[in-house]
Amino acid sequence: GKKDEIDEDRVRDLRRLKWQKKLEEPARKILKLEHKSRDDEASSESDEDTTKDDISSLEYMLTNPQPNLDLSRSVIDTLNFISVFGLYPNIAVADKHNNDKKPSDFVFHTQRKSFVVLHPNSIFNTSYEDLLKDNSEDILAYGKLLETKKPYLTEVTRTPGLTTSLLVCKEVSTNHNCTDIVCDSWLRFTVKEPEVAEKLVHKAVNIRHEWARVVNDVLQHKVEDEKVFRKRQVKLQRRISSFLRSEVLYTLRIVKPSEISGLLRYSGAMKLDDSISVNVIQSSACGDADGGSSEAFIRRAWTCSLCGTKGLFSLKEKGEHLAMCGEEEEESEIKIADDKDDEKGEEEAGTSSSLSRTIPTKSYFCETCGETFQFTNIEILRHMRSH
Repeated sequence: GKKDEIDEDRVRDLRRLKWQKKLEEPARKILKLEHKSRDDEASSESDEDTTKDDISSLEYMLTNPQPNLDLSRSVIDTLNFISVFGLYPNIAVADKHNNDKKPSDFVFHTQRKSFVVLHPNSIFNTSYEDLLKDNSEDILAYGKLLETKKPYLTEVTRTPGLTTSLLVCKEVSTNHNCTDIVCDSWLRFTVKEPEVAEKLVHKAVNIRHEWARVVNDVLQHKVEDEKVFRKRQVKLQRRISSFLRSEVLYTLRIVKPSEISGLLRYSGAMKLDDSISVNVIQSSACGDADGGSSEAFIRRAWTCSLCGTKGLFSLKEKGEHLAMCGEEEEESEIKIADDKDDEKGEEEAGTSSSLSRTIPTKSYFCETCGETFQFTNIEILRHMRSH
Protein backbone atom coordinates (compact mmCIF):
# COMPACT_ATOMS: atom_id res chain seq x y z
CA GLY A 1 0.00 0.00 0.00
CA LYS A 2 0.95 3.68 0.07
CA LYS A 3 2.22 3.46 3.66
CA ASP A 4 4.57 0.58 2.79
CA GLU A 5 5.99 2.61 -0.13
CA ILE A 6 6.66 5.56 2.19
CA ASP A 7 8.43 3.29 4.71
CA GLU A 8 10.58 1.77 1.93
CA ASP A 9 11.58 5.27 0.80
CA ARG A 10 12.57 6.18 4.35
CA VAL A 11 14.64 3.01 4.76
CA ARG A 12 16.37 3.79 1.45
CA ASP A 13 17.12 7.36 2.56
CA LEU A 14 18.45 6.13 5.89
CA ARG A 15 20.85 3.70 4.18
CA ARG A 16 22.02 6.40 1.78
CA LEU A 17 22.73 8.87 4.60
CA LYS A 18 24.59 6.28 6.66
CA TRP A 19 26.68 5.25 3.65
CA GLN A 20 27.42 8.87 2.87
CA LYS A 21 28.49 9.43 6.47
CA LYS A 22 30.73 6.37 6.36
CA LEU A 23 32.47 7.55 3.18
CA GLU A 24 33.21 10.94 4.64
CA GLU A 25 36.68 10.57 6.14
CA PRO A 26 37.44 12.98 8.96
CA ALA A 27 39.54 15.84 7.69
CA ARG A 28 43.13 15.74 8.92
CA LYS A 29 43.78 18.72 11.13
CA ILE A 30 46.85 20.71 9.99
CA LEU A 31 47.99 23.72 11.93
CA LYS A 32 48.39 26.72 9.65
CA LEU A 33 49.70 30.18 10.26
CA GLU A 34 46.65 31.86 8.77
CA HIS A 35 43.77 32.38 11.12
CA LYS A 36 40.69 30.24 10.64
CA SER A 37 37.57 32.07 11.63
CA ARG A 38 35.15 30.69 14.17
CA ASP A 39 32.38 31.11 11.62
CA ASP A 40 34.09 28.56 9.34
CA GLU A 41 34.43 26.11 12.24
CA ALA A 42 30.82 26.61 13.24
CA SER A 43 29.70 26.06 9.64
CA SER A 44 31.59 22.77 9.45
CA GLU A 45 30.15 21.59 12.76
CA SER A 46 26.67 22.68 11.66
CA ASP A 47 26.87 20.58 8.47
CA GLU A 48 27.92 17.57 10.49
CA ASP A 49 25.13 18.08 13.01
CA THR A 50 22.60 18.40 10.18
CA THR A 51 23.60 15.00 8.78
CA LYS A 52 23.33 13.46 12.24
CA ASP A 53 19.92 15.06 12.74
CA ASP A 54 18.70 13.71 9.40
CA ILE A 55 19.78 10.17 10.34
CA SER A 56 18.25 10.45 13.84
CA SER A 57 15.01 11.82 12.42
CA LEU A 58 14.66 8.99 9.92
CA GLU A 59 15.50 6.39 12.57
CA TYR A 60 12.83 7.81 14.85
CA MET A 61 10.15 7.84 12.13
CA LEU A 62 10.92 4.25 11.21
CA THR A 63 10.97 2.88 14.76
CA ASN A 64 8.02 5.04 15.90
CA PRO A 65 5.42 5.05 13.13
CA GLN A 66 3.10 8.02 13.39
CA PRO A 67 -0.54 7.00 14.06
CA ASN A 68 -3.28 7.89 11.64
CA LEU A 69 -5.28 10.46 13.64
CA ASP A 70 -8.71 9.45 12.42
CA LEU A 71 -10.59 11.04 15.32
CA SER A 72 -14.27 10.41 15.85
CA ARG A 73 -16.78 13.25 15.89
CA SER A 74 -17.30 12.91 19.64
CA VAL A 75 -13.55 13.21 20.32
CA ILE A 76 -13.24 16.33 18.11
CA ASP A 77 -16.27 17.93 19.77
CA THR A 78 -14.89 17.16 23.23
CA LEU A 79 -11.46 18.59 22.39
CA ASN A 80 -13.12 21.76 21.12
CA PHE A 81 -15.24 21.93 24.28
CA ILE A 82 -12.14 21.56 26.48
CA SER A 83 -10.50 24.42 24.56
CA VAL A 84 -13.54 26.64 25.11
CA PHE A 85 -13.74 25.58 28.77
CA GLY A 86 -10.11 26.64 29.22
CA LEU A 87 -10.62 29.97 27.41
CA TYR A 88 -13.76 30.90 29.38
CA PRO A 89 -14.82 33.65 30.21
CA ASN A 90 -13.26 34.98 26.98
CA ILE A 91 -16.44 34.85 24.91
CA ALA A 92 -17.43 37.08 21.98
CA VAL A 93 -20.74 37.48 20.16
CA ALA A 94 -21.26 38.66 16.58
CA ASP A 95 -22.94 42.02 16.15
CA LYS A 96 -26.57 41.65 15.04
CA HIS A 97 -26.01 44.04 12.11
CA ASN A 98 -23.07 42.12 10.61
CA ASN A 99 -25.26 40.61 7.90
CA ASP A 100 -25.80 44.11 6.50
CA LYS A 101 -22.07 44.92 6.39
CA LYS A 102 -19.07 44.02 4.28
CA PRO A 103 -16.99 41.18 5.73
CA SER A 104 -14.13 43.57 6.45
CA ASP A 105 -16.49 45.66 8.63
CA PHE A 106 -17.76 42.81 10.81
CA VAL A 107 -17.55 43.49 14.54
CA PHE A 108 -18.04 41.45 17.70
CA HIS A 109 -18.82 42.15 21.35
CA THR A 110 -17.31 40.76 24.54
CA GLN A 111 -18.69 41.15 28.05
CA ARG A 112 -16.29 43.99 28.87
CA LYS A 113 -15.60 45.56 25.48
CA SER A 114 -17.82 46.21 22.47
CA PHE A 115 -17.00 46.57 18.78
CA VAL A 116 -13.91 44.41 18.55
CA VAL A 117 -12.69 42.78 15.31
CA LEU A 118 -10.98 39.54 14.36
CA HIS A 119 -7.20 39.68 14.07
CA PRO A 120 -5.99 39.71 10.43
CA ASN A 121 -4.19 36.40 11.04
CA SER A 122 -7.31 34.71 12.41
CA ILE A 123 -8.39 31.43 10.83
CA PHE A 124 -11.81 33.01 10.19
CA ASN A 125 -10.43 36.17 8.62
CA THR A 126 -10.80 34.77 5.09
CA SER A 127 -14.22 33.20 5.71
CA TYR A 128 -16.35 35.78 7.49
CA GLU A 129 -19.38 34.82 5.43
CA ASP A 130 -19.18 31.16 6.48
CA LEU A 131 -18.75 32.24 10.07
CA LEU A 132 -22.13 33.95 10.09
CA LYS A 133 -24.23 32.28 7.42
CA ASP A 134 -23.88 28.81 8.92
CA ASN A 135 -25.33 29.80 12.28
CA SER A 136 -25.50 33.41 13.39
CA GLU A 137 -26.19 32.26 16.97
CA ASP A 138 -22.77 30.64 17.40
CA ILE A 139 -20.30 32.34 19.74
CA LEU A 140 -16.52 32.72 19.65
CA ALA A 141 -14.08 31.79 22.38
CA TYR A 142 -10.81 33.71 22.17
CA GLY A 143 -7.40 33.56 23.79
CA LYS A 144 -6.50 37.24 24.09
CA LEU A 145 -7.92 40.67 23.40
CA LEU A 146 -5.05 42.47 21.67
CA GLU A 147 -5.39 46.26 21.71
CA THR A 148 -3.33 48.25 19.20
CA LYS A 149 -4.97 50.70 16.80
CA LYS A 150 -8.05 48.50 17.10
CA PRO A 151 -9.08 45.88 19.66
CA TYR A 152 -8.43 42.47 18.06
CA LEU A 153 -9.63 38.99 19.02
CA THR A 154 -6.83 36.42 18.76
CA GLU A 155 -6.67 32.61 19.04
CA VAL A 156 -10.34 32.26 18.15
CA THR A 157 -12.45 29.10 18.07
CA ARG A 158 -16.11 28.82 17.15
CA THR A 159 -18.70 26.96 19.24
CA PRO A 160 -22.51 26.61 19.52
CA GLY A 161 -23.94 29.45 21.58
CA LEU A 162 -26.69 28.04 23.81
CA THR A 163 -25.40 24.55 24.54
CA THR A 164 -21.84 25.71 25.22
CA SER A 165 -23.04 28.48 27.54
CA LEU A 166 -25.16 26.00 29.52
CA LEU A 167 -22.03 23.91 30.16
CA VAL A 168 -19.35 26.54 30.86
CA CYS A 169 -21.00 29.66 32.28
CA LYS A 170 -20.76 30.26 36.03
CA GLU A 171 -24.26 31.61 36.48
CA VAL A 172 -27.20 30.38 34.40
CA SER A 173 -30.66 31.75 35.24
CA THR A 174 -33.94 30.75 33.57
CA ASN A 175 -37.64 31.51 33.86
CA HIS A 176 -40.09 28.87 35.11
CA ASN A 177 -40.13 26.82 31.87
CA CYS A 178 -36.52 27.47 30.73
CA THR A 179 -37.53 29.30 27.54
CA ASP A 180 -35.78 32.46 28.75
CA ILE A 181 -32.12 31.89 29.74
CA VAL A 182 -29.58 34.46 30.91
CA CYS A 183 -25.92 33.38 31.20
CA ASP A 184 -23.43 35.34 33.31
CA SER A 185 -25.75 38.36 33.27
CA TRP A 186 -24.98 39.30 29.65
CA LEU A 187 -26.02 36.57 27.20
CA ARG A 188 -29.78 36.09 26.81
CA PHE A 189 -31.18 33.12 24.91
CA THR A 190 -34.83 32.72 24.00
CA VAL A 191 -35.93 29.16 23.16
CA LYS A 192 -39.17 28.67 21.26
CA GLU A 193 -40.25 25.25 22.59
CA PRO A 194 -40.64 24.87 26.40
CA GLU A 195 -40.27 21.07 26.42
CA VAL A 196 -37.06 21.24 24.41
CA ALA A 197 -35.71 23.99 26.66
CA GLU A 198 -36.46 22.11 29.91
CA LYS A 199 -34.93 18.91 28.59
CA LEU A 200 -31.81 20.79 27.46
CA VAL A 201 -31.27 22.53 30.80
CA HIS A 202 -31.58 19.30 32.80
CA LYS A 203 -29.22 17.50 30.41
CA ALA A 204 -26.70 20.30 30.98
CA VAL A 205 -26.95 19.74 34.76
CA ASN A 206 -26.27 16.00 34.38
CA ILE A 207 -23.29 16.56 32.06
CA ARG A 208 -21.83 19.20 34.41
CA HIS A 209 -22.02 16.73 37.31
CA GLU A 210 -20.36 13.91 35.39
CA TRP A 211 -17.68 16.22 33.96
CA ALA A 212 -16.80 17.39 37.49
CA ARG A 213 -16.63 13.81 38.78
CA VAL A 214 -14.35 12.63 35.96
CA VAL A 215 -11.98 15.61 36.34
CA ASN A 216 -11.84 15.20 40.13
CA ASP A 217 -11.09 11.48 39.83
CA VAL A 218 -8.15 12.23 37.55
CA LEU A 219 -6.75 15.09 39.64
CA GLN A 220 -7.11 13.21 42.93
CA HIS A 221 -5.75 9.93 41.48
CA LYS A 222 -8.95 8.01 42.28
CA VAL A 223 -8.90 5.94 39.09
CA GLU A 224 -8.67 2.29 40.17
CA ASP A 225 -9.84 0.42 37.09
CA GLU A 226 -8.46 2.01 33.90
CA LYS A 227 -10.80 0.02 31.65
CA VAL A 228 -13.94 1.08 33.54
CA PHE A 229 -12.74 4.68 33.72
CA ARG A 230 -12.03 4.71 29.99
CA LYS A 231 -15.63 3.64 29.33
CA ARG A 232 -16.83 6.54 31.50
CA GLN A 233 -14.70 8.93 29.48
CA VAL A 234 -16.01 7.63 26.15
CA LYS A 235 -19.57 7.85 27.41
CA LEU A 236 -19.03 11.43 28.57
CA GLN A 237 -17.47 12.35 25.21
CA ARG A 238 -20.56 11.11 23.41
CA ARG A 239 -22.89 12.95 25.79
CA ILE A 240 -20.97 16.22 25.30
CA SER A 241 -20.89 15.80 21.52
CA SER A 242 -24.58 14.97 21.30
CA PHE A 243 -25.48 17.87 23.60
CA LEU A 244 -23.40 20.46 21.72
CA ARG A 245 -24.98 19.38 18.43
CA SER A 246 -28.55 19.57 19.76
CA GLU A 247 -30.88 21.07 17.19
CA VAL A 248 -32.67 23.86 19.05
CA LEU A 249 -34.45 26.93 17.70
CA TYR A 250 -33.39 29.95 19.71
CA THR A 251 -32.32 33.56 19.46
CA LEU A 252 -29.39 35.28 21.18
CA ARG A 253 -28.97 38.88 22.23
CA ILE A 254 -26.78 40.80 24.67
CA VAL A 255 -28.39 42.00 27.89
CA LYS A 256 -27.73 45.61 28.83
CA PRO A 257 -26.47 46.21 32.39
CA SER A 258 -29.50 48.43 33.03
CA GLU A 259 -31.84 45.47 32.31
CA ILE A 260 -30.36 43.03 34.82
CA SER A 261 -31.69 44.56 38.05
CA GLY A 262 -35.29 44.41 36.82
CA LEU A 263 -34.91 41.04 35.09
CA LEU A 264 -33.61 38.65 37.76
CA ARG A 265 -35.43 37.83 41.00
CA TYR A 266 -34.13 35.12 43.31
CA SER A 267 -36.94 34.90 45.90
CA GLY A 268 -38.70 31.96 44.19
CA ALA A 269 -35.64 30.42 42.52
CA MET A 270 -34.93 26.70 42.49
CA LYS A 271 -31.27 25.71 42.19
CA LEU A 272 -30.54 22.70 40.01
CA ASP A 273 -26.82 22.84 40.82
CA ASP A 274 -24.20 25.39 41.90
CA SER A 275 -24.49 27.28 38.61
CA ILE A 276 -27.98 26.71 37.15
CA SER A 277 -31.17 28.10 38.72
CA VAL A 278 -34.76 27.91 37.45
CA ASN A 279 -37.54 30.46 37.99
CA VAL A 280 -35.16 33.40 38.41
CA ILE A 281 -36.20 35.45 35.39
CA GLN A 282 -39.53 37.22 35.81
CA SER A 283 -42.09 35.76 33.45
CA SER A 284 -44.21 38.13 31.43
CA ALA A 285 -47.13 35.80 32.09
CA CYS A 286 -47.03 36.67 35.79
CA GLY A 287 -49.16 39.70 36.34
CA ASP A 288 -48.56 40.19 40.05
CA ALA A 289 -45.41 40.67 42.05
CA ASP A 290 -45.58 37.28 43.76
CA GLY A 291 -46.47 35.26 40.67
CA GLY A 292 -42.88 34.27 39.97
CA SER A 293 -42.15 33.33 43.59
CA SER A 294 -45.12 30.98 43.87
CA GLU A 295 -44.54 29.41 40.46
CA ALA A 296 -41.97 26.96 41.87
CA PHE A 297 -44.58 25.39 44.19
CA ILE A 298 -47.62 25.29 41.91
CA ARG A 299 -48.45 21.88 40.45
CA ARG A 300 -49.52 22.02 36.83
CA ALA A 301 -50.70 19.35 34.39
CA TRP A 302 -47.73 18.07 32.43
CA THR A 303 -46.90 15.17 30.12
CA CYS A 304 -43.33 13.93 29.77
CA SER A 305 -42.35 13.82 26.09
CA LEU A 306 -39.76 11.10 26.81
CA CYS A 307 -41.79 8.46 28.65
CA GLY A 308 -45.38 9.69 28.28
CA THR A 309 -46.02 10.03 32.03
CA LYS A 310 -48.95 12.36 32.81
CA GLY A 311 -49.80 14.14 36.03
CA LEU A 312 -49.55 17.26 38.16
CA PHE A 313 -45.96 18.35 38.72
CA SER A 314 -44.26 21.26 40.46
CA LEU A 315 -41.08 22.70 38.94
CA LYS A 316 -38.92 20.61 41.28
CA GLU A 317 -40.81 17.39 40.58
CA LYS A 318 -40.72 18.06 36.85
CA GLY A 319 -36.97 18.69 37.03
CA GLU A 320 -36.30 15.46 38.93
CA HIS A 321 -38.40 13.48 36.45
CA LEU A 322 -36.68 15.02 33.41
CA ALA A 323 -33.24 14.33 34.91
CA MET A 324 -34.10 10.66 35.43
CA CYS A 325 -35.76 10.25 32.02
CA GLY A 326 -32.92 12.06 30.26
CA GLU A 327 -30.30 9.74 31.75
CA GLU A 328 -32.28 6.64 30.72
CA GLU A 329 -32.64 7.98 27.18
CA GLU A 330 -28.90 8.72 26.94
CA GLU A 331 -28.05 5.28 28.36
CA SER A 332 -30.11 3.65 25.60
CA GLU A 333 -28.50 5.78 22.86
CA ILE A 334 -24.97 5.18 24.18
CA LYS A 335 -25.50 1.42 24.48
CA ILE A 336 -26.42 1.23 20.79
CA ALA A 337 -23.34 3.31 19.90
CA ASP A 338 -21.15 1.12 22.16
CA ASP A 339 -22.20 -2.06 20.37
CA LYS A 340 -21.22 -0.53 17.03
CA ASP A 341 -17.89 0.76 18.36
CA ASP A 342 -17.00 -2.60 19.94
CA GLU A 343 -17.13 -4.24 16.50
CA LYS A 344 -15.13 -1.39 14.98
CA GLY A 345 -12.65 -1.47 17.88
CA GLU A 346 -11.84 -5.15 17.37
CA GLU A 347 -11.02 -4.49 13.72
CA GLU A 348 -8.88 -1.44 14.59
CA ALA A 349 -7.05 -3.37 17.33
CA GLY A 350 -5.98 -6.02 14.83
CA THR A 351 -4.85 -3.37 12.38
CA SER A 352 -2.89 -1.35 14.96
CA SER A 353 -1.06 -4.40 16.30
CA SER A 354 0.09 -5.35 12.82
CA LEU A 355 1.42 -1.81 12.30
CA SER A 356 3.04 -1.49 15.72
CA ARG A 357 6.43 -2.23 14.14
CA THR A 358 7.57 -1.43 10.64
CA ILE A 359 11.08 -2.92 10.97
CA PRO A 360 11.73 -6.63 11.65
CA THR A 361 13.27 -7.51 15.02
CA LYS A 362 15.52 -10.34 16.10
CA SER A 363 16.56 -11.97 19.34
CA TYR A 364 19.61 -10.38 20.97
CA PHE A 365 21.40 -11.66 24.12
CA CYS A 366 23.29 -9.03 26.10
CA GLU A 367 26.17 -10.56 28.05
CA THR A 368 26.44 -7.53 30.32
CA CYS A 369 22.74 -7.56 31.29
CA GLY A 370 22.40 -11.32 31.09
CA GLU A 371 19.05 -10.91 29.30
CA THR A 372 17.59 -11.63 25.89
CA PHE A 373 15.82 -8.79 24.04
CA GLN A 374 13.74 -8.54 20.89
CA PHE A 375 15.44 -5.59 19.13
CA THR A 376 15.87 -4.07 15.70
CA ASN A 377 19.45 -3.62 14.44
CA ILE A 378 19.39 0.05 15.43
CA GLU A 379 18.12 -0.79 18.93
CA ILE A 380 20.89 -3.36 19.35
CA LEU A 381 23.54 -0.73 18.54
CA ARG A 382 21.94 1.72 20.95
CA HIS A 383 21.86 -0.90 23.70
CA MET A 384 25.52 -1.75 23.13
CA ARG A 385 26.47 1.93 23.36
CA SER A 386 24.55 2.29 26.63
CA HIS A 387 27.16 0.05 28.29
